[in-house]
Amino acid sequence: MKHCYQISLCLLMTMFASITQAATNDALERQIRGLNDRLSAIESRFRINGFATFGIAQSDEEVPYDGIGNETTFRDLTLAGIQMTFNIDDKSSVVTQMLARGTEDFNTVMEWAYFKHNITSEISAKLGRIRGPYYMLSEYLDVGYAVPWTSMPAETYGPLSPFSNLEGIDLTWDGELGGFGAQAQLIHGRITGETFAGDDVYSLGFTLSGDTWSVRIGHSQSTTVLEDPDTLAASSAYGYEATVDGAFQGLGFRWEPDDLLLMGEYTTFTTPDSVLADEDAVYLTVGYRIGLWMPHLTYAQAESTDDEDRELSVIAESTGFGTEAALLAAANGGNTTAQSLVGLSQLIQASNTNTNRIGVGVRYDYAPGIAMKLQYDIVTVDDAAGLFNDEAYVAANAADDAPESANILSFTIDTVF
Repeated sequence: MKHCYQISLCLLMTMFASITQAATNDALERQIRGLNDRLSAIESRFRINGFATFGIAQSDEEVPYDGIGNETTFRDLTLAGIQMTFNIDDKSSVVTQMLARGTEDFNTVMEWAYFKHNITSEISAKLGRIRGPYYMLSEYLDVGYAVPWTSMPAETYGPLSPFSNLEGIDLTWDGELGGFGAQAQLIHGRITGETFAGDDVYSLGFTLSGDTWSVRIGHSQSTTVLEDPDTLAASSAYGYEATVDGAFQGLGFRWEPDDLLLMGEYTTFTTPDSVLADEDAVYLTVGYRIGLWMPHLTYAQAESTDDEDRELSVIAESTGFGTEAALLAAANGGNTTAQSLVGLSQLIQASNTNTNRIGVGVRYDYAPGIAMKLQYDIVTVDDAAGLFNDEAYVAANAADDAPESANILSFTIDTVF
């Protein structure tokens, strides 16, 4: 009897263990399902995108043009960025973008950090650190995969590069107008740089697009306080204030019927009563897709329109020397003030621009998300530094060896992931 009792107790314990194990397994499965559901919910709300460019470039000119000199560089065209989007709900989201550029020693900076809210199905607002919509391709300034070139046309995109991002508010309308897609964008904010502070930045852009084309027009303006010592000294010498009111206008288009690509932009930048150069710029690119290949040709031109305002005669008159000849005579005679003024004038005149560039390139879409590009640029300047390094150009000019041209070869691998 005792033996039967032991067997029964053993059976009961086994059954209880089995029931407990089953209950534990069910609970574990429920926990796993719940965790998977939560992970799926988070995944649907959180998205990470990345982009990167790995480049190599070299010029045949010792004085660097747009950062490229006769020493092979592996960093000037190289950068990597991560963009993270978290959808708080159906209408609100937070977007951040971190970027490391080779030109900035790969120091990671927060390019974007803003809160976005969809007010209606057509109207949205952003608040925080946002991209200034000055150009047709402003959203793709750092995403090389989205454009045909190894780098953006610096003649057009260079002047406002320090103003690329700002802290402020963006109000955007996306809708239809006359059966075409339309977008209107208005921003207001402030920009802080190492050598300037831009207050009351306003920018308005309007884009109209069809199936194969788009046209954009924009206007921007700001009040900028100059803080660079050399620029401040030159401003004072020329009789100008350190506070500059600037305006920028742009007109761009893109046309892509079938395999043809035709795109271009015209921009004008003005800063009245300032030592900063007023400048007009334009580029035009034509390309044709042949399978995975797209050869393309670009013409770019930039020209300062107020060179006479930075002539030595202006600084001589504003500082009491009277004429350019008198100022030079004083400088040659050992007058340290005159010598300083002449040096400042030479440096500020280096911002004069009269540049032409012809670029021939080819893009090869190696795989989805990977593009390889090769480009050869022929740059010519006419008695002006343009995008040549200012200080190096002034030194070369003093030695009667200022560059008049440069040939630049560049290669990049652009990715999005």
